[in-house]
Amino acid sequence: MSRRARRRGREDKAGIGPDLGALEFRMLRFLAEHQALTLSQLARLARVESRQARQISSSLERSGYLRGAQLLVGREPWLWLTGSGARRAGMGFREGRPGVGSLARLHALAEIRMQIVARAPEARWRSGRSVVREQGRGPARPCAIVEYSLRVLRADKA
Repeated sequence: MSRRARRRGREDKAGIGPDLGALEFRMLRFLAEHQALTLSQLARLARVESRQARQISSSLERSGYLRGAQLLVGREPWLWLTGSGARRAGMGFREGRPGVGSLARLHALAEIRMQIVARAPEARWRSGRSVVREQGRGPARPCAIVEYSLRVLRADKA
């Protein structure tokens, strides 16, 4: 087996490994679900300080798992997965630099997710990317689905 084929085989293996800890893996999966996030959003989703998120994202960029760039003048950098990062996340999503026209939507969706998680940690977030994979592209595809089990409480007269 050639050296390149062995390297490609290693890249295709998703999950935590000697070069990727649980926190780094979780960050890759957040990026896979959302397509792209700002550095501050990634820090909040991963529940780490911004300095730690910056260090981890720099390490992931050096490893070839993600890319980052300032896509809007005067705004913070955006991060997205490379092909290696997408494969390593193991969620079946492709890499992709976001288009400038989609940044507002991507930013808003991540903010909504963080608000929901803060108020209902047991809620399950399914990204629009997951929905497309499960249901296909349709005319009324949601940007995300939140699954939350509500208990019904009954109020009776005393």
